[in-house]
Amino acid sequence: SGYKDLLSAVMGGFGQLYRAMHLYEKAIEYLLSALELAELNGASRRAVSWSGILGLTYDDLGQYQQAIQYYKKAIEISEEHHYIGSIATWSGNVGVSYMNISDYVQALHYYQKALHINEEMGSTDSIAINIGNIGNVYFCLGEYESALEYFHRALALYEREEYLQGIADCTGNIGNVYVQIKEYERAVEYYNRNIAINKQIGYRHGIANNTGNLGSAYTQMGEFTAALEHLTAALTLHQEMGYKHGTALWYGAIGTVYAHQEFEGYDPAIAAEYLLNALAICQEEGIRKDEYEFHKSLSELYRQMGQWQEFAEHYKSYRDIEHEVITTESRKQAAQMDYERKVAERDKQMAIERAETRARLDEQEKLILNILPHSIAERLLRKETLIVDQYEGVSILFMDLVNFTRIATLAPPKQLIYLLNTIFSTADTITRHHGLEKIKTIGDAYMAVAGAPREQHDHARRAAGAALDLLESINHLKIDMPEELGDASWLTTIGALQVRIGLHCGPAIGGVIGDTKYTFDLWGDTVNTAARMESHGEAGKIHVTAEFMNALSLLSLPSLQFVERGGIDIKGKGMMKTYYLQKATL
Repeated sequence: SGYKDLLSAVMGGFGQLYRAMHLYEKAIEYLLSALELAELNGASRRAVSWSGILGLTYDDLGQYQQAIQYYKKAIEISEEHHYIGSIATWSGNVGVSYMNISDYVQALHYYQKALHINEEMGSTDSIAINIGNIGNVYFCLGEYESALEYFHRALALYEREEYLQGIADCTGNIGNVYVQIKEYERAVEYYNRNIAINKQIGYRHGIANNTGNLGSAYTQMGEFTAALEHLTAALTLHQEMGYKHGTALWYGAIGTVYAHQEFEGYDPAIAAEYLLNALAICQEEGIRKDEYEFHKSLSELYRQMGQWQEFAEHYKSYRDIEHEVITTESRKQAAQMDYERKVAERDKQMAIERAETRARLDEQEKLILNILPHSIAERLLRKETLIVDQYEGVSILFMDLVNFTRIATLAPPKQLIYLLNTIFSTADTITRHHGLEKIKTIGDAYMAVAGAPREQHDHARRAAGAALDLLESINHLKIDMPEELGDASWLTTIGALQVRIGLHCGPAIGGVIGDTKYTFDLWGDTVNTAARMESHGEAGKIHVTAEFMNALSLLSLPSLQFVERGGIDIKGKGMMKTYYLQKATL
């Protein structure tokens, strides 16, 4: 049970990481495995989380029926176990997906359900979210006065709580209303405010959506060059993220620009190409409201071009689908039939996925063996509940990045994580080569051990070799920051990367802590002293104790030498005679 729960947590964590990286297919694969394991283990809260996050992932892809399927699964489990907050959360998300497929009755039902629970719980942020969502329903129904009322109510709540994401969402929605009532200058004002906030919080979807909306506003104002600039930027962002709904919207909007005869770059052939691309995506994804809008735009374009057969075909499709979307009963029946068909397909697909998941369990077991030392993982899998071992001789290595505080103030968050990941991945490769076991990272600090959990009589030699290779590799490490992470000119201001390394050897206690998120760790004076060697060392040097020097000297390694540092006052240890380890000079 504990193993399955741990594995579910690990697989779900990978799924969330892949989703954050916009690798949606990998995210879905891992999240489905995590959900399967959670259900097998009876872990209802994990099952709710993974079901909901699967819904969010399908939402990211614009696959709204699949999103609804997993949101409702999260709601069903939450209702069964009386997880009131989760019911409200995922009900609100179901409402969003129903909005995206133009089922306004169902959307309003789920928004009101979520709002009722949030009001009982007194959750201000969630109340604001659902008030804003109800405003979206009124917007889609063309009741703009009511929509503005709800959006401004939500905005006031967000501003009171200083919640930037909510403020951004509301300003964008208000901009949309002003476009509809032809107050374009006010729309531009709210869109620019939205984009500034989304850039501040690093939300790419928000930047893309409102950059495109701003482009559409410029189109209405007759500022076509500015319109194309913003619409193309929005299209590029959504294509990079794999977001099909947004891709369709901006294809269509660019087509609309080229269809304007007032535009000096007027080109009906290019306009038709963009609009047909937009229509194809909507038909593929079942986005009916936008589908009929693109049929309408194409019919107007073909009428303008005198292509009457194409005009008639698209105009008929526009009128038919518009009637389907606007007529409540027709819309409900169509959505229900589509939902039932997809549920049947889902059940069949889930049966296949379950079989594939069971076939992958051996591979997933290997994953946990990668997280913990092999011997420790095997003991856990044998249901050993208390793992504590005494090691008579180990060598502890600590490494720390010099000037990390300054680097952290210069680097954007994603670039900082990329930098640390590059450094630690390099360290993992080197320590693994020398037979050390990585124990953990803490911020910019890295800890590894030789001699545990597998005993190694030459642990000092292994630790020394790893330390020397680490020093050389990090000093010559080249950071190639991906372009999509933005400007990385700050790298030129920090100079070459440098680390401090500390080594000490002696006895230690090792064991596993935690009952769901397992961690193998080491304790004792040997660990503390190695940490002191690192913290009292110097940039670009390997600081070691006399005990470590003596242990290494017994192995008679002429390629190494020690430079005496002399006695220094080590915090918590008093005066100690220490040395710097380096390669022997010829």
